[in-house]
Amino acid sequence: TYTASLLADEFSDLDALSRASYEDLVRIPGIGPEVAKSVLLFFAQDSTRELIEKLERAGVWYEKKKKVSEGGQVLADKTFVFSGRISMPREQAKSMVERLGGKVTSSVSKKTDYVIAGEEAGSKLVNAKKLGVRVIGEEEFMEMVKE
Repeated sequence: TYTASLLADEFSDLDALSRASYEDLVRIPGIGPEVAKSVLLFFAQDSTRELIEKLERAGVWYEKKKKVSEGGQVLADKTFVFSGRISMPREQAKSMVERLGGKVTSSVSKKTDYVIAGEEAGSKLVNAKKLGVRVIGEEEFMEMVKE
């Protein structure tokens, strides 16, 4: 999930995440107060600590996902927002962006590079125009992600 990816990008391993403070968590863009509280409560439970210890004793370990070198990542450091209906599932489009080094967020900001406007695009399209964010159609998006 999106939240899990944010946490995995920020913390080197599960132990580091389990030691994170509330302040550490809410500093991460995309992690709000409720998610931070949930993470803290999860790791505060004895059953969680016992499960992690049991998994470690069984030889299960956690490795931080490696970022692919940016050499072949045509969308490296680019942020995308989808607005309206597109011809493929959003998760598929999101995976395409991430595979090529980009990031997908759910809201438009000054940091957004592209808004992909599908059918019946709504307030995100309006916000993009107000902020001067580049708006492209699905066809142009598909050209960008074509390998």
